[in-house]
Amino acid sequence: MKKFTILFFSVIMGALSHSQLTDGPGRSLPKPSTEIIALNAQESALKAAGDLKGLQVNRLAQIAAWQKIDPALAAEFKPNAVIQTDLDKITGFSQDRSETFSKSDSRWRTDLQINPFFVNDGVDIDLALDGTIYIASFIMKPGAFDEIYIYKSTNNGTSFSLWGTASTPDVMTKIKLSLMDKGATKYLFITYSAENGKLQNLRFNLAGGPLSSETIANNVKLFDIDVDYEFAGAPQLYAIYTRSNDGMFSARSSDNGSGFNWGDEHYLGYGAKEIAFTYGKGSTFLSFIGYATGDHFFMSNSGYNSPTGWSDRTTLMTSAVNESKYISLRAERKPYANFRVVCFVSRKQNSPTIKFRGVAEIITPGSVQTVIITGFYPTNVLHWDSWSKKVDGNTAITASFVTEEDRIFYVTDYNNLNFANEVQISDQQVLVGPAKSAIASDANNYQIGTYVSGTSDFGLYFDSSRPTMAVNENIKNKVSFYPNPVESMLTLTSKGKINSIIITNMVGQQVKSFKPEANIAILNLSLLTSGTYFLQVDINGTIENHKFIKK
Repeated sequence: MKKFTILFFSVIMGALSHSQLTDGPGRSLPKPSTEIIALNAQESALKAAGDLKGLQVNRLAQIAAWQKIDPALAAEFKPNAVIQTDLDKITGFSQDRSETFSKSDSRWRTDLQINPFFVNDGVDIDLALDGTIYIASFIMKPGAFDEIYIYKSTNNGTSFSLWGTASTPDVMTKIKLSLMDKGATKYLFITYSAENGKLQNLRFNLAGGPLSSETIANNVKLFDIDVDYEFAGAPQLYAIYTRSNDGMFSARSSDNGSGFNWGDEHYLGYGAKEIAFTYGKGSTFLSFIGYATGDHFFMSNSGYNSPTGWSDRTTLMTSAVNESKYISLRAERKPYANFRVVCFVSRKQNSPTIKFRGVAEIITPGSVQTVIITGFYPTNVLHWDSWSKKVDGNTAITASFVTEEDRIFYVTDYNNLNFANEVQISDQQVLVGPAKSAIASDANNYQIGTYVSGTSDFGLYFDSSRPTMAVNENIKNKVSFYPNPVESMLTLTSKGKINSIIITNMVGQQVKSFKPEANIAILNLSLLTSGTYFLQVDINGTIENHKFIKK
């Protein structure tokens, strides 16, 4: 790893200008009393103990204490008022499926195609405490319910199985995957925003069974969400979202460990056209691009995304100096008193001939350090994503970006002020879709990434920097087929027995199926209309997916 030179000296946050911009006047919160400070410390101890009854008593005491100082602020400690619609139409399951997708060896080489079908903007990845990798994506189906697909790997990404699905009548615009897996009951959450303004939370039980669903808020445009990790008995989800007027709100789930019963919605007083949000250790952090000025800002919350915990905003960069875009935010797992947060951002001077470069803002309670972390590319560095392991004291953060013109997916690592050289993830011949990639690290700190092909939005891919992976015994079953494009007869051959073949069209509808039960299959496709189709081939129980063109 190499340590980059800090381009600007540290600046004291208190000296930064908080001018009144048209992004919003902001809200000045009153200082907490000594009683409230003591109650906040008690809340942390109760969460660590998983004392749900004690937390409820503490919550009521906090409300009473704030009532003495600011009744309007005290009134924000309440459930969100949302209109829940069409929840009976959301269906899904969480259980392992038979479809598996495998690869033989990976060292950022040939990427594993998990799903060959059309994939929209939604893709996310996360790692469970037991090392299981989960990947989520969604497929938008005009005239039909949108579909969410969740894939699972228990062998460090050597193979994936389709683990869970969900169907929704909402037209989704973004999804986030969160894991709450430290307690006795373990959950996976898919949170999505929709064109109708709904912010929806889907909850899968990792032990299996039907999903549950809850609307967090309505009239939502942007959102970001994160989860705490320390507490087995009382974990919570935390979120930031903008309403239709671009104003930002914070909220959180109940502290009963269910990830549901959202409330404590708080208006921050600022508008944003981009937001990035993360959890550290007992505290949350927000970075945003002002919707009117384009300036880049930072805020912190000292107490579990509480309505009363927000700091004033700090200006990281003004648009008059540099344009900022595509922000992603992650925190080291440290207490609030000595937090360190890294904001990854694409930034350039206001000139049409200058490209966006990757920059990191390293933010601590007293200063901001700006570091350029990508080399000189003849293309824009865009679409940041980042991830941090859920372990006390962790200082390692994995981040990724996509270059615009050549659409290549890169990864870099940060650890305790040091940045590693960026490394290419995606295969050279596979273009990566804009804003369609996500990054994490596996149980042994090897980088793992998932992305959607940007050539035509077909194909969800995975790769890992793990030096060696177990050789897949089923690689000998690999199918070959010809000709492609095909006019009438398509021939498939394999060293393993071809049990079944399913052909689907561009929107995932099955158009033909065959059961050869042999090592060779000759398919008559003369009646198929011209276009692009997909083969799903079962060879000795292993599924392979391929694309072909019918003339």
